[in-house]
Amino acid sequence: MSEDRIEIGKRPFITIAECSGDLVVRSWAETAVLIRGDQYQADETEAGLTITGHGDLKLTIPINSSLAVNHVAGDAAVKKVQGSVTLQEVSGDLQIANVGPAKLGRIYGDLSVKNVDGGLVVEEVYGDAAVRACGDLALGSVYGDLAAKTVQGAADMNEVMGDINLRNISGDVTVKRGGRDANLRRLDGDATNLSHIAGDIRLRGPLNAGRHTFSAGGDIVFHWPLDADLRVTAVSPNIKNHLPLEELVEEDGSLTGQIGDGNTAVSLEAVGRIILKEIQTDKEKWAGGDMGFDFDFDLSGLGELINSQVMEHFAQVTADFETKFGPEFSEKIAAKAEQAATKAERAAARAARQMEKSFKRGTRFRSPAPPRPPRPSAPPKRKASSEEQLKILKMVEKGVISPDEAGTLLEALES
Repeated sequence: MSEDRIEIGKRPFITIAECSGDLVVRSWAETAVLIRGDQYQADETEAGLTITGHGDLKLTIPINSSLAVNHVAGDAAVKKVQGSVTLQEVSGDLQIANVGPAKLGRIYGDLSVKNVDGGLVVEEVYGDAAVRACGDLALGSVYGDLAAKTVQGAADMNEVMGDINLRNISGDVTVKRGGRDANLRRLDGDATNLSHIAGDIRLRGPLNAGRHTFSAGGDIVFHWPLDADLRVTAVSPNIKNHLPLEELVEEDGSLTGQIGDGNTAVSLEAVGRIILKEIQTDKEKWAGGDMGFDFDFDLSGLGELINSQVMEHFAQVTADFETKFGPEFSEKIAAKAEQAATKAERAAARAARQMEKSFKRGTRFRSPAPPRPPRPSAPPKRKASSEEQLKILKMVEKGVISPDEAGTLLEALES
């Protein structure tokens, strides 16, 4: 791998004309560009530095640089670049963190954006998109799921074909089209418009005074605090109201009512049900989750941990039974413990793999689950013999064991 250091100044403009492999760009406090790659070409001009990479490319650039990237054939990562960042096309995944204003074109993989000092514009994402902490957010099309959190401005989205999770949006929110469900919390703009959501909408208020419109092809579940003003209009073939609304008017397929002065006008329309509920406590579980962006779960030892805990518990039980019944019964209890521990370990391993797969790959382009094969019939359980049952009953009668211990022992013998 070759390496070059090019002095360029404190505020350079750097262009990546082409990178045929993976691209990694980071910053440092020096006034030079450090280039590492298998094969590349760097040309200095009055406008700045233009680089073409034939393979993987790693750049370390001055922290105040502005960066423009035309095309990356692999994955790309850009971190800690305080100037503006522009990427026209990335064939793989793209990660951006701690940059200035960013404008992104077409991303064919997943997009992860964190801490943009300014606005974020994205034209197309063919995978999932996760955005946390930016100014105004403008999205064209996201063909996977979208999670956006802590947007310090308006959020304007043309279409999202997967699930939509929005939280802590300080400006107005517009979603012209949503292909699945929408989970919404802490929307602080004066106007919200989600007019064509194909799935369910789950909304947790309050909302600012103004006009807010929600339309769903599925259900709408609307959580609202009783100390917040509300003027609600609901249209649905099935409306369930659990709010103490004043000036309540209920007709066939519609409902209107208000709380307080009614300065917050909310319009709800659903093909399915509309459920109006009071927010009981801030500890209520939100369907959208926390939308974490660093999915680094260490689950590799979970099965072994459960195995050891199960075996430790049964070791004590086995010792107690051996004292009371002798080694024959304790061996059967120990065998049962080993079976339970192995089963728990396998279940934990399956859960860990499924969780890791879910977080790494997301849920885009879901296809219907194939039908499950018929479950094989369980083998008939062994019944405790009459002699064993009689022996246990005599122990209970003599006070050697309790009825609960007798039940546990019978279960062990029949497993």
